[in-house]
This record gives sequence, structure tokens and C-alpha cells, in this order.
Amino acid sequence: MTVEPIEQVIKLWETGQITVEQAIGKILLWLRTHDRRLTKLEAQRPSPNLSQ
Repeated sequence: MTVEPIEQVIKLWETGQITVEQAIGKILLWLRTHDRRLTKLEAQRPSPNLSQ
């Protein structure tokens, strides 16, 4: 399953090319993909020095 931009998913649903269930699944997949990217970026960020 590919991860389409949210706008494209909405257009597919609005034109009847996918069901609401498929649209929700694609949106959840998009969110999970972006959450994983954010988690990786946060892990790479240096920890703040709390002793200051």
C-alpha cells in the first residue's frame, strides 16, 4: 500500500474511487508513517543539558 498525501486521499473518496473505510485506512497509514519519521528525528536530536 502506498502512502498518498491526505489531499489525494480525500479527492479519491470524494470522487467515489475509494470507500470511506479505505480513506480512513490510508489516513491512518499516513499518520503512522509521519509518526515514525518524527520519532527518528527526535531520537537524533541532542538531549538538553538539564544541569544548567
